[in-house]
This record gives sequence, C-alpha cells and structure tokens, in this order.
Amino acid sequence: MEVVGLDTRTMATRSVSDEFTADGVYLNTATMGMPPRRAVDALHAVLDRWQRGLSDATEFDAAVTRSRAGYAALVGVDQAVVAVGHE
Repeated sequence: MEVVGLDTRTMATRSVSDEFTADGVYLNTATMGMPPRRAVDALHAVLDRWQRGLSDATEFDAAVTRSRAGYAALVGVDQAVVAVGHE
C-alpha cells in the first residue's frame, strides 16, 4: 500500500521519531505541530520545480481529486459537493 508517496512497509521499519527534526523537546503540537520529514521533502520538491519554471497547475489535479474524495468520505457527502478553492 502506498500513502502519499510513502511505502507503508518502509514506514514500519522506521521509527516515527525519525520523521521529525526538533531541536530539543517540542511540546507545541496543539497549536503548531511539526511537519514530518516526508512532508517537508515533498514541499521542497514542489517548490524547486516551481522556482525553476517547471510546474504546471494540472500537476496537482490528481492530488486535489484524491483530497476531495477523501474529505467527502470522511464527512459522508458526495464528492461532487466538495469545493476546492484558493479562498
């Protein structure tokens, strides 16, 4: 099974703490949780492509579609009524 680009078999062999790189003890998760390493790596990859002029908005269509479907399933509505926008 693959979850957001991560093979769950790999995750089973890695410590969850390896996903985070706090300088010391971090207890502020209720207001500003730290992003896991895989999220930061994915963001850097997208920003790098965007900065070099290689991005196209259509690259994100599949991720948006999956997100809408996931949210719709979570709240028990049809995907067609889930809107995604910039505001």
